[in-house]
Amino acid sequence: LADNSVGEVVVQDNWLAGGGYTLRLHEAMKYRVTGNIIADGTWGFGPVSTSNSVPGAFLEWSNNTTSTGVTVNP
Repeated sequence: LADNSVGEVVVQDNWLAGGGYTLRLHEAMKYRVTGNIIADGTWGFGPVSTSNSVPGAFLEWSNNTTSTGVTVNP
């Protein structure tokens, strides 16, 4: 999601792969992230980056794993 984005986004039931961080959730957005699978080992630095998100950014986060079943947390 682009820098300086605002609003609410739902990321649900996706197969995700690749990138420096496969899922990069930053800036002033609000997120509902559920049921996603991130292909193990396809990222450069990690499966998820949330280090620059605002406090309270995650309205919902559940059932997100790597393709090998490892739980992914924000």
